[in-house]
Amino acid sequence: MKKFTLILGLVFCSYSWAEVELIDVSVLKKRIENPGHSLILLDVRTVSEYQSGHIKDSINIPHTQIIKNINLLDQYRNQPIVVFCRSGRRAQMVIDTLIQNKFDQIVDLEGDILAWKISGFPVVH
Repeated sequence: MKKFTLILGLVFCSYSWAEVELIDVSVLKKRIENPGHSLILLDVRTVSEYQSGHIKDSINIPHTQIIKNINLLDQYRNQPIVVFCRSGRRAQMVIDTLIQNKFDQIVDLEGDILAWKISGFPVVH
C-alpha cells in the first residue's frame, strides 16, 4: 500500500497544471488597443491563410512547425501567448504542446479568427 501511495504521489507531483485563460474577441481587441500590452498574438494557421488576413501585429508560426519544434517559442516563454487558428482545432493542439512544455501564460481566443472576422474587427493582408 505504501508503494502505491508513493507512486501516485510522484505522478501527481510531476504533472504540471497550467491554467489557460479563455477570452472572447471583444476582450482581446480592448487589450491590444492598449499600447502597453505584452500579449504575443500567435496565429498558428498556414502561411497562405495568414496572408489572406490576420490580426495586426500577430506572428505566424504554423501549428505543425510548433509541434515539431517548441523551441521556436522559447523567446516568448515569459509572456502571455494568445493562441488562435481558423476555428480552434489547431490552436488546441498548440495549447496542449505549450502545456506539456511548461508554458504557463497561455490565452485561448474563443472562436478564433472566425469570431474575430464575424465581429467585424479589422484584419491586415
